[in-house]
Amino acid sequence: KGNSRAYRLGELYARRGQVQLQYLQDVDEAVLSYLKVIELNPENDTAVKCLETIFSQQEDWAQLISAYEKRAALISDDERRIEMLRRASRVAAAKLKEPAEAVRLYEAILGVDSTDREALDSLERYHERSRNWEDLISVLQNRLATASAGDAAIALLRRIAQICEEGLMSEDR
Repeated sequence: KGNSRAYRLGELYARRGQVQLQYLQDVDEAVLSYLKVIELNPENDTAVKCLETIFSQQEDWAQLISAYEKRAALISDDERRIEMLRRASRVAAAKLKEPAEAVRLYEAILGVDSTDREALDSLERYHERSRNWEDLISVLQNRLATASAGDAAIALLRRIAQICEEGLMSEDR
């Protein structure tokens, strides 16, 4: 009829990825197409879901984490950025079995929101298990900065003092 239809570039890459995946069974090219969608339109949830499906089937957890991080870096909404980093850290801990990678991602969450409860809880457990007292004290001091005055703050101060005395062997501190 002579009418032209305008497509956004991200939509074209999404369609391309769908064709590559469903009709051509070219998973590697489909991944590249969906990653391009994320670059062009980080708000596109469909591309992320497709990548989650592909990487989960392949059990390629490192690539999934990378896709989450890529989206987190490009997305403008802090809440959605935190959600992507949270997903990445959960995959790193549960599927990849890399606690150090999960710690790195949880620390990135704290860079966006220093009061994130899940990140603080996970970092506290990790540093306590690994007996990394300096980092544990840092996490507890972060909690202390946001704790309400009273019993919670006193309990945190006591715990920090106990770690300084028993873990670091520093009575002065």
